[in-house]
Amino acid sequence: MGNLFYAAANAIVAKFDERMQRHSWQSATLQMQTAATHLEDLAGAARYAGDSETARALEATAYHWRFNGIKPRPFRGC
Repeated sequence: MGNLFYAAANAIVAKFDERMQRHSWQSATLQMQTAATHLEDLAGAARYAGDSETARALEATAYHWRFNGIKPRPFRGC
């Protein structure tokens, strides 16, 4: 079985895409910040479950998304 944390991260990114289709561009920053926060929460769950490598990857992705504004590509290995 693949990495369930990456599958959940892909679901967060997909939900962001869905919300961006329904909401105005003015809410893009708020939607991005919210999605990045969810990735950070998921990283905490991964760390708690003992998967520190996945936790680091999710935290780095959330950081880059939050501060560079570049939406992450889909995670592989899920």
